[in-house]
Amino acid sequence: MPDRSPRFERERHVALTRITHLKPCSRRSDLSRGEAYRRFMIPTMILFGLVFGHWWKSTLVAATLLWPALLLATGVIGFDAQVLGAALFGLANAGVGVGIHQGITWTVRNLRSRHSPVAAAPLS
Repeated sequence: MPDRSPRFERERHVALTRITHLKPCSRRSDLSRGEAYRRFMIPTMILFGLVFGHWWKSTLVAATLLWPALLLATGVIGFDAQVLGAALFGLANAGVGVGIHQGITWTVRNLRSRHSPVAAAPLS
């Protein structure tokens, strides 16, 4: 097993934080509240779109309205022009999830219709 000196570990940590675009920190508690929430922003809205993609119109409206409200309530953004940007990003990210959901649904329906037996003619 190679010897891992403190200098090696520090350089590795700095390199990894540059890759992930996070500020170097010694402990998890050093992250600000906003930085911790920003890590999960995009996956949260994509998951929201995936789960509720069947009702795509309502999902997109809800994402546009609720995402900025959630970010305001948690203190990630202030009440200014950031609200409009958050609404647009919420809409776009939920739209990706809805698109994936609709694509999967379309594919499954096409596969089922190809392999379903032909209905018999009604007896009269």
